[in-house]
Amino acid sequence: MSDEVSAKAPVPVLKLTGAEKLSEMAFTPDSRVFAVSAGPGELAFYDLSDTLPREAARWTGLPRLRGICFDPSGQRLAVTSEREAVAEIRERTTGRVLRKLVHPAGVTGVDWSPDGTELATGSEDFQVRIWDAETGTLRRTLEGHQNVSVRPLYHPGGQILATAGWDAVLRFWAPGNGRLLFNGPASHDWQRFSSDGSHLAVANYDGAVELYRVAPAKAVSRSLCWLPSSQSVARSSARNVFS
Repeated sequence: MSDEVSAKAPVPVLKLTGAEKLSEMAFTPDSRVFAVSAGPGELAFYDLSDTLPREAARWTGLPRLRGICFDPSGQRLAVTSEREAVAEIRERTTGRVLRKLVHPAGVTGVDWSPDGTELATGSEDFQVRIWDAETGTLRRTLEGHQNVSVRPLYHPGGQILATAGWDAVLRFWAPGNGRLLFNGPASHDWQRFSSDGSHLAVANYDGAVELYRVAPAKAVSRSLCWLPSSQSVARSSARNVFS
């Protein structure tokens, strides 16, 4: 086998185009279904079980999409709209609306808790909200961002909710009681935990991406440990101080 890198460009198995930019997309946790915005108020679902993707369903008449996210079981889909200030929980197989979560301002981001019992949403009113996914009841509101809170993200262990916004501050909360644990490194609106929760990647305003190491999941409820450039900072959530 030649060590030379092939100059031949890869061929996509699926390509979608439209009059508007198509950017909202999500996979089910088992990677068997791909959902993607297919135009204003439309969402297409593709079956990935065969060699080539096959369109299995298409929803129309949706709010203007701002974000989509499958729950951990892959059976429910959260659909958010920035223009219509609403987040909907829909049944994946039928598209039936299970819950409609009305916000006072546009919804900018959404994430499910690892056990699927909660849904966190970011909003243009600078607040983050945590909802009961079964009943649609608002459990708590997290206040602290000084600009639009764009993207909430649960730690895989479920004990931490990270939120980033246009105020360039990454905040860490205890979703169980809504308490702010601490402010983390500067971040714009992109952050990702590794699947095992051991690392966190953040994207900054200066275009840089930084990777941090997080304490083991069993210790997360007590502390977080950051090790950038061989320096560590630990914080006890019980004492609410850095050490």
